[in-house]
Amino acid sequence: MDLISSHNNLDFDGLAAMIGAYKLYPDSKLLLPEQISNNVKAFLALYKDTFPFIEKITFDPGSINNLIIVDTRDINRLSFVKEIIEKANNLILFDHHPHFDLDRAPTYQVVDTVGATCTLITEEIKEKNIELSSLEAGILALGIYADTGIMTFDTTTYRDIEAVGYLLRCGADLKLIREYVTDTLEKEQRDLLEELLINTENYNINDYKIGISIAQREEFIAGLAILIHKLMEIENVDMFFIIVNLKNKIHIVSRSRRKELNVRRVIEHFDGKGHDQAASATIDNHGTDIKEIKGRIIELLNWHLPVHINAETIMSKPVKTISMDITVEEAGKTMMRYGHSGLPIVNDENENKLVGVISRRDVEKAQHHGLGHAPVKGYMSQKVVTITPETPLREIQHLLVNKNVGRLPVLNSAGRLVGIVTRSDLLRIQHGLSEKAEEKENLYLKEVDEEKEDIKELINERLPERVVGLLYLIGQKAEKEGYKVYGVGGFVRDLLLGKNNIDLDLVVEKDAISLSKILANYLNGELKTFPQFQTATLTLPQGLRIDFATARIEFYAFPAAAPEVEKSTIKQDLYRRDFTINTMAVELNISSFGKLLDFFNGREDLKKRHIRVLYNLSFVEDPTRIFRAIRFETRLGFIIEEQTLLFIKNAVETGVIEKLPGEKLHEELRLVFHEPNYPEAIRRIDNLGILNNIFPGVRLDDKKVKMLYNVEDVIKWYNSKRKNFSYSISKEAVVFSVLFFGQSFSLIDSYFERIKIAKKVREVIFETLKKTPEISNKLKQKDIKNSELAEIMEGLPLETVLYILAENDSFQIRENIYHYMDELQGIGIEITGEDLKSLGIEPGPIYKEVLEQVRKARLDGLVNSVDEEIEFVMDFFSKKGEAKNG
Repeated sequence: MDLISSHNNLDFDGLAAMIGAYKLYPDSKLLLPEQISNNVKAFLALYKDTFPFIEKITFDPGSINNLIIVDTRDINRLSFVKEIIEKANNLILFDHHPHFDLDRAPTYQVVDTVGATCTLITEEIKEKNIELSSLEAGILALGIYADTGIMTFDTTTYRDIEAVGYLLRCGADLKLIREYVTDTLEKEQRDLLEELLINTENYNINDYKIGISIAQREEFIAGLAILIHKLMEIENVDMFFIIVNLKNKIHIVSRSRRKELNVRRVIEHFDGKGHDQAASATIDNHGTDIKEIKGRIIELLNWHLPVHINAETIMSKPVKTISMDITVEEAGKTMMRYGHSGLPIVNDENENKLVGVISRRDVEKAQHHGLGHAPVKGYMSQKVVTITPETPLREIQHLLVNKNVGRLPVLNSAGRLVGIVTRSDLLRIQHGLSEKAEEKENLYLKEVDEEKEDIKELINERLPERVVGLLYLIGQKAEKEGYKVYGVGGFVRDLLLGKNNIDLDLVVEKDAISLSKILANYLNGELKTFPQFQTATLTLPQGLRIDFATARIEFYAFPAAAPEVEKSTIKQDLYRRDFTINTMAVELNISSFGKLLDFFNGREDLKKRHIRVLYNLSFVEDPTRIFRAIRFETRLGFIIEEQTLLFIKNAVETGVIEKLPGEKLHEELRLVFHEPNYPEAIRRIDNLGILNNIFPGVRLDDKKVKMLYNVEDVIKWYNSKRKNFSYSISKEAVVFSVLFFGQSFSLIDSYFERIKIAKKVREVIFETLKKTPEISNKLKQKDIKNSELAEIMEGLPLETVLYILAENDSFQIRENIYHYMDELQGIGIEITGEDLKSLGIEPGPIYKEVLEQVRKARLDGLVNSVDEEIEFVMDFFSKKGEAKNG
């Protein structure tokens, strides 16, 4: 026989998915879980006999052929079927949650991140052309509506909407939706909601509104998800957390309204699960104080929430401006050309001081009255609402709405125009259409689409004026002196993606060093040349650096060897590069300025967001490109193209990484650790078998991945407090400590030898891994004396402290560490050995002992001034004398 079941606290998506799975497996029995939510109980009271539901196992568990589990893959959420998973012949799963905690791999599964499991079931039914009754279609639609908040939750996808459309075509009974997808509350739920409302406290963290409430009940109350949605509506916050102690278990439920605010990252610290915008956790209550959990959540939010969005984050720059002397007609043409609805007006391009703004509407009116020839200064708005780079998002929203303006110029402290925020910028953030960077990528890629080869306009618009002027000067001089010069690589890639990058890498056909010498005199810069590599670096007076390289071709005598170099053409030079997205060049000679060279379809891979290697042996010749591919993939949000991924895997399997010198391998890993999303990069390195190749026996598990994310959080915390500390941390020491956790010290020593880690870093890693268990146990103590806490903490490398913070979720450990670092670190005493000498105490080892005792007394608040310190010393020797005499 076949058996279908779902999770405890059964909701409508779980129930409806069970009924939908019954249509796919019609010989099944439907096993209800032990706990069922109240609204589902009300439904079953009417419809239970319509389907073959059973409430407990009344047959031999060994007789099950197909065990079908829907709407969960978490062993901890299952009741009866938990014991029979291993006994069934086949395990079949349907689920829309991201977590898999079953020990047994499924025989068949349908898993995807849609709004409801019923959507996946409906798609299967549609594909198999299974007929549904009006009731069955209505129940499936009920499951989708319930789990997507009637299609309003952020987890809703177009597939959920299409599934409901199909069910309506099947005759879904909408009466079910009206009757059961409501927020009618039982009396105990209403009472709990009232208490949660009274206990709600609102916080402003990084300019986001956060609501948190706590409550306690002796009995279990279902429907916390409904309550939190009501609380969010009433309080109008960006995120909400409720912490409720129900029948000896603490339930944490969280919701987020904003795409950038990820509640799952917070809930995971309590071993919870869920989606980015909706997650929950359940904790056994062994004397845990819900107020402590609340404090821990606030602390985690300070870590995890992004820095608040301000004008500098979302503004467009550089700003297209016009002078007040150009005509209305010219202003209109400029707006049309750049697609702007208004333009800031400045007194002088060098000064960049704002004097007014003119809108397209003003221009059109002036032209209608025959005033196109007149200067714009007569029609511009001079009373301009402006903001600073630090202006927070909420204030920007308020100004755009209440002042009824379409744009807000951003002025720095000197009054110069540095950017502009428009309604479009605001809409991108408000509605989460996409991150601004992705919007820019699409915009700029579109501008060079359709085989356009001239990106001069893009250069003029995207780059700062001083950089554009410099490129023109270089192009003029190169042409006059008979050289061909090109901007190449990441500079061109990021220009097309709309990312800020003024690291100028220039390639010269003929001889880069001779041209750089001419330009050094011409531009009054400082030049360094490297003849063996045919390269040079020119640093200009304003600090801008330009790297020059002769167009060259490289030959590798053997895998991982240093390349041999010969002069070549620009096309050959580009072909030697790592990935197609880095092979584009732009001509800078003045006669062809702005012409884009794309011999290897780099633009196409930019649009596809692919990392593609140029030739098959690329990773064999230079294995460091494997690490660069992973860095680009995680930094840009791209994916390594399929064939390129096969080349990487083959290179790893054939041992090319083993040929890399230890120092080079160490440097590549350090570069990975300093990527913005380095935990994902390390995860990719592990998945490709590279981590085990370098460090045999080292594997990433869920705990280590979680710790890596925590490392990033604690380092951000440290940097935010850095003004209080003078120590510069070694991030690699903390990350390597995480990776090497659980390995023997002799094995770790062999890892150090493999990648040539510096002795100082080795010592920190060893000390961290040796001392952490003992230190963590000591720090778990409550009400520990300040002097005892200082004794534990002093002398520990800061990397060890940060590692302990990353490893532990203990509220007490964190409280003790924060107390020491914020309040106790650096506390000293006022008296010295000279004071002891003046008191007639003979110099000797006793000085150190007594001064240490004075400091302990100072830390514990027993002495608070120099007089009290001296009194403490006198008392100390008095007692010592009494003891001696006794």
